[in-house]
Formats: sequence, structure tokens, C-alpha cells
Amino acid sequence: MRVESIGRSFYFATFIDDCSRFVNVYSLRSKDEVKSAFLEFKAYIENKLNCKIKTLRTDQGLEYVGPNFDLYLVKNGIKRERTCAYTPQMNGISERENRTLVSMARCLLLQSELPMKFWAEAINCAVYIRNRCPTRGLQDENQTPFQKLFGKKPTVKHFQTSGQKAFALNKQPQKGKFDARSTECIFIGYSYENRVYRLFDSQANKVITSRDRIKRNHPIRDAETHPPSNDQITDYPYIGVGSSPKESKDSDIIKADCTINVDAPRARGRPTTIFTGKPGRPRKQYNIKEKIGEAQIALEDDTPSLKEALNGPNSEEWLEAMQTEYNVLLKNQAWKLVKRPEDKNIIGSKWVLRTKYNADGSIALRKACLVAKGFAQIPDVDYQETFAPVARPGSIRTVMAFCAENNLEIFQLDFIMAYVNGDLDEEIFMEQADHFIDQKHPDYVYKLQRSLYGLKQAGRQWFCNLDEKLKSFGLNPLSSDKCVYKLKNSKDELIVIIYVDDLICCTSNVNLYLEFKNFLSNEFAIKDLGKLSFCLGIEFSKNVKNVQITMSQSKYIENVLEKFNMQDAKTVKTPLDPNVKLTKEMCPKTEAEKAEMSLYPYRSLIASLMYLAICTRPDIRHTVSYLSQFNENPGMPHWTAAKRVLKYLKGTKNRGLTFHPTKRPLVGYADADWASDITDRKSCSGCVLKFADGAISWESKKQHCVALSSTEAEYIALSECAKEIVYLRLFLNEFYESVDETPTVVFSDSQAAQKLVQNPIFHSRTKHIDIRCHYIREVYERGEIKINYIPTDKMAADILTKT
Repeated sequence: MRVESIGRSFYFATFIDDCSRFVNVYSLRSKDEVKSAFLEFKAYIENKLNCKIKTLRTDQGLEYVGPNFDLYLVKNGIKRERTCAYTPQMNGISERENRTLVSMARCLLLQSELPMKFWAEAINCAVYIRNRCPTRGLQDENQTPFQKLFGKKPTVKHFQTSGQKAFALNKQPQKGKFDARSTECIFIGYSYENRVYRLFDSQANKVITSRDRIKRNHPIRDAETHPPSNDQITDYPYIGVGSSPKESKDSDIIKADCTINVDAPRARGRPTTIFTGKPGRPRKQYNIKEKIGEAQIALEDDTPSLKEALNGPNSEEWLEAMQTEYNVLLKNQAWKLVKRPEDKNIIGSKWVLRTKYNADGSIALRKACLVAKGFAQIPDVDYQETFAPVARPGSIRTVMAFCAENNLEIFQLDFIMAYVNGDLDEEIFMEQADHFIDQKHPDYVYKLQRSLYGLKQAGRQWFCNLDEKLKSFGLNPLSSDKCVYKLKNSKDELIVIIYVDDLICCTSNVNLYLEFKNFLSNEFAIKDLGKLSFCLGIEFSKNVKNVQITMSQSKYIENVLEKFNMQDAKTVKTPLDPNVKLTKEMCPKTEAEKAEMSLYPYRSLIASLMYLAICTRPDIRHTVSYLSQFNENPGMPHWTAAKRVLKYLKGTKNRGLTFHPTKRPLVGYADADWASDITDRKSCSGCVLKFADGAISWESKKQHCVALSSTEAEYIALSECAKEIVYLRLFLNEFYESVDETPTVVFSDSQAAQKLVQNPIFHSRTKHIDIRCHYIREVYERGEIKINYIPTDKMAADILTKT
């Protein structure tokens, strides 16, 4: 679906029992969730009926195949049946059921006048009704799927008209004497768990369930119908998973016309004007063609293949997008047409197409990009080095803290088609672009003069070109981070951060920034995004009055919650349950258990959380590091613990980092949790470094060796913290263009470890400590750090060591 449902879904999958024709439906955010939906369906149906699924019939969709899914079916003894390509009649029960459900859902939306975002609720309501209506697919045509499956007749006394007003009883204990005792809602469907109604509370913008409901029956008056028309709306296929048919015979085919005449003459009593409320008072008149046009939004692939796009209804738009891209590449002299060399590797080219949408689901533009098939490149022939650096998250935070301390203005620029600006050092030949083949020389090929997207060295060549231009303006990269540039020996500050094609500019003089922007615009095609507000999934805000800069990721957290269907979960106060100790003993041991757990996106969830923990959320850094130990073979307790982090984030999504001027130097905190891992008894080190009253660097990691005492664990943690301090002192010294001789204070809650640093006495309790851990003594003797004691209840790094 092009329109996102209120549950953030774009697809739905149906599972149909061939014997009873009972339908289960699941809303999906992506096609990858089909496997998880089947796992949920299997658990539900086998628990209800106390029998096993024997056969699964699907079409050739990629969402139904994969080594993990196939292995799971084999381990559970489920036979896989795939239909032939382009033969929907082989899966007729599922195909026909999907069309029936879509038709019913369309009618429910039209009747209720609900917007398209309720399509998933309408599908669920249609399934609920279909399961309780007689079907000709059964031997006894008077029997319903519900009765056939569960052996009892369903009741329909609670059926209501979709879209009508409903009133849910307000059971909040703290309401005034004269406050309303009910909330006005819209009836949208039924709950599968029990006989209650699903209502939409428009004021709270959420779906609720209620059994206390007051209904209003409204008379419907006749009205004039619209004149007949030949306009037709075509049904498009929806995602559906087939039934498990009997092995001895194929599914019957139910043929039906694929078009609906929306203006066919109506029977009496079927008006296009609907009246509700008091008699004689019309509520609203609408055009049914217009409404069906809204409801009939075709499923369209956001990234179609070239063949699909040019054979589809929007072929002219795609051709225009391809022509625009082709013209830009010609303008940039990306290649020249040459004879096909016989002794050279010639790589292919490909059009990558994508439809971009607005927030309301409407199409923003068709985007076409010509890319090289870089996988065909030969090492040491078509490319040499491929590494391209990007700015470290810690560098971005440190620059933001520096800007807060010095009240700098922050701007953002974006490069358009950045990679095309890179020059190539190797001779690379590429096939001509499809549909743009030179008619005079169809056998010629492109000799690339610019790097294209898809080439292995494209990122590196772009960075090298940009680096050269920035240096010509007078900007020089820091030795501590080659993607952070500073205008040296200038009375005005200008700092530039590079992250691929995103550029952040910090300056004390806006005129200097404008001069720099004009310089870049003469060299590259750029887009001015104004003051920095959102970059790399991070939200930036500056309070001009208080000179306060904030970094947070609330939007990113919301997207992650939606991705893993946790947006409605209850919140918790801690990222990990302190009463639960996770171990490798909880990991799956049999192949069947591993196959079942492989259907859960554990690694994907940990990766999403890791980005948060690295960028703006040190409070979950230890938890994510702890959970990542089980990436290879997670068990259900690990999956439950990972979801708990999402519950914690939901309640704290607006938390972030704040920097404001303090004129105080860099300060560090180091802590350790001795023998915290019950599996190998290794300790955990944690450190956090603050500047401008905000955290600019933090770390939580398991120590490389087993510490024999808490003092030893704290000593190792101090050594790890010292390494980061040395780096950040170099970074800040380059910013201030001076050397700070004042030692950086590091706080520790272990006086024994503090004395061990200050007095390197050799005795039996310390003689075994690895040489690498004594690095802190050298840094201390150089006068770069100073160890101070702090009580445990004031230790800022404590959260980086405790579960």
C-alpha cells in the first residue's frame, strides 16, 4: 500500500486453512516480516487445534524463501509447495480470498468515510466478518469457516455498522463530577481476543478496545445517483500467503472479472448521499467515483526494475527522470564514447529507479540513477585503494561542545551527486546505458572519466577531490581526525566536518561562511540546508539565549520502535532487568531451536540500538555492549532483553546530550564492575569524558583479562580512560591552537587504584598486571592527567558498568 496505516504498516499477509477456509491476517511493515507472521500463525493455530501444520503453499515471492525460513520448515516437518511463476490459479484459494478482502475493505472505508490510513483496520474487520459468514468453498454451504474450524456456531449479534459513532466509558478514577462519562469514538472493527469492539479515539489519536458502547442507528434516505460512466477501477494484487491444500488435489480456481463499473445503475435504497443524525438533516454528500479513487491506490513497487517501470502506467515519468540523470552526467563529462577494447574488462551499467513520496503518501518525484556494476571490477586492474574516511561521532560531539563554549554558528550543506565529482586514476570501461545507446555506434562503450555510484573506489575519489578543494581554500585537516578541517591562523573561526556528502560548517563570522559557501558552489553542485537541525539521524538544536546546543535522536527512536512493532509497548525505567542475568546457556542448542530463533531480527535490533548508543545515548551503551555478546546465537531471553531496551527508549526518547559554556577544561570519569560477567568472570570497564558540561566520549567494554581484585579492575579501567584523554587533549589543542599544560582530572571511586597509579610499587598483588595496563603511569608522570577520588554515588561512569 502506498498509504501507511495507523499501525505503520504497508502490507498484509493472509494465511488460510484449506479445510475450513478460516483466514488469519497480519499487517506488515515490510515483506521481510512475512516469516515472523508465519511463526506467530503457526504457534496460534497449533495451540488452538492441537495439531501440526503439514503443508505450506506459496507463490514464488522472495519474501517466502530464504535459507533460514526453509531450514525452519524442514526442521518442523512442514512440506513446502511453490506455485509456478505467473500462474495464480495454482493458488486460487488465497488469490481469490485476497481480492474478496480488499473489495470488502474498500466498501467498509467508503461506507464509514474513514481516511485511507484505516485500510489495515478495514482488512481486519473484513476477515472477522468473512470467518463468520457461510462460504461455498465448504461441502456444507451453510457452514461458516469459524464453525468448521472450532466446531461451534459463531454469534453475530454484536455486529455493528462500520464508521458509526461510538461511546467508550471513561473509567479514569480522577475525573470531575461534571466531566463527561464517555469518550466519543468511531467504530472501526472487532477484537480477535474477545467479543469487544475496536474504536478510534480521534482526540487521543489512538485505537482502543471497549465493551461499553452506545450505538446510534441513523436512517438512510434515497438520493439521486450519478449518471452512468465507463470509468473502471482495476483491482491490484495484494501480498498473500497461500493455504496448505490437500495433497491429492489442486485448489479450485474461482474466476471473476477484474474490473468494477463504479457507475453501474444502483438498486433502490443505495444512494450516493448519506444522511445521519436527526431525520432530515444531511451530514455530507460525496462523489463515489472520487472516494473509490482514494480507496483504490494500487500497490506499486518503490524500486521497480527498468522493465517494470517502462511497461507500467508511469513510463513517461520514468523516462523523463532517466533523461534528467543522463543529461547531468553528460554535463559533468562523466564519460566519453570509445570503441570497445578487446583486452579490457568492461563492466555493466544499470538504472536504479526509486519513487519518493511525501508525508501524506502522494508521489514527490521519480528518481533515476545510473550506476556501475562495481562487483565486476577486477582488483589491482580496475581499482586499487577503496577506503574513504568519515568523521567520528566523537569528533562531531566535541565540535558541538567547542561551538557551545565559543558561541559559534552552525550551518549545513549537502552535495548533489557527490560521487560524480571524483576523478578516476584507472581506465574503466562501461557498457552504454539502456535506452540511451548511441544509434551510430551501438557497439561502443563508455570510457569513464568520473567516478559513478557503484564503483568500488567512488567514495575514495570523491573524498580526495573534496579534500584538495578544501585545502585550496585554506582549511587544513586535524591530525586527530582527517575529516575535521579548521581554518588556521585566522582571527575568525571556521570548522568543517565531512561525512560522505554531508558537510557541517561552524563559524564565528557568518560572512566568512558565505564566502566559503560561494567557493564551494563554484566547484560543486551544492544545496544549502540552512542552520544545522538534522543530520545523520541526529537532531540538533541551539538555544540562542542560553547558548545551549542539544543533540538527540527522538525521531530515530520512533522509527526503530515502529520497525520492531514496539511503538505501543509499555515503558520501563531501566534498559535491563537487574534481576535477570543473561548467559550463553540460554542460547539455542538444537538445530530446530536455532532455525526458530533465526526468524527473529536480533542482530538488526542490536545494530539499530548500537547506533543510538554510539551517537547520543551513553545510558544504553553498556546494555547494548552486553547484548551484542549473543549476536552469534541469541536465545529467547536475549530477544526479550533487547526488546526491553526499546521499552526504555520509548519512555526516554527525548533525552540527549546538552552542551553550554562553562569555561571548564576536559574532565574524565573511570569506573569498573569487578567480575561482572558470570560466564568468564571478566570485569567491565567504563569511562566518560565531559566538556562544556556534556559527554563527548564514552566507552563500556569487557576487559581483556580476568582481574584478580576490584583494585586491579579499577586500575585497568583508568588505563583505558587515559588513552582516550590523550587523544581528546590532542584534538582540543588543535582547536585552540595551543598546548594545554594543565593536567586533565580523572575521577575514580577506588582509592586503592588511585594510589597504584601515583605510587608504582612492585609487590605480589600487582606484579602480574599486563604491561599495557601500566600506560596510565606514563601519562600520569608526563603530567597529562591527575587522579582524584569521588564517591560511588557521584560517579558519572557508573551507568556504563552496571546491568
